[in-house]
Amino acid sequence: MSDLREVAREYERDADRAFGAGRSRRLRAMAASLRYIAGNRDGMDPGALRLTLGVRLDIPDRWCRRHGYKASLGAGGLAFQRDGEPAQVASVGDTLRWDGQSITVEPHA
Repeated sequence: MSDLREVAREYERDADRAFGAGRSRRLRAMAASLRYIAGNRDGMDPGALRLTLGVRLDIPDRWCRRHGYKASLGAGGLAFQRDGEPAQVASVGDTLRWDGQSITVEPHA
């Protein structure tokens, strides 16, 4: 159970079984904190970012900005663009790769 998201799921299950609103609230807050930490950790790799439902919305935006791109989230996924380049779109399951010059989208298999 080394993955923080799995530990967060355990806290959520405990919160569902907890007696008392205060205990349940504290367990859910801890689960949210663990998911937040896991999302930040996902965004730390400068070479790749896999888009999952567990990644907080601000992580892909910051990751793209770090490489000189503007990004926005919409119904079609994450759209990102750099001046003079066509916009690219990535969706859940895709991986963004930085090769030192540009970001490319590796589609979900």
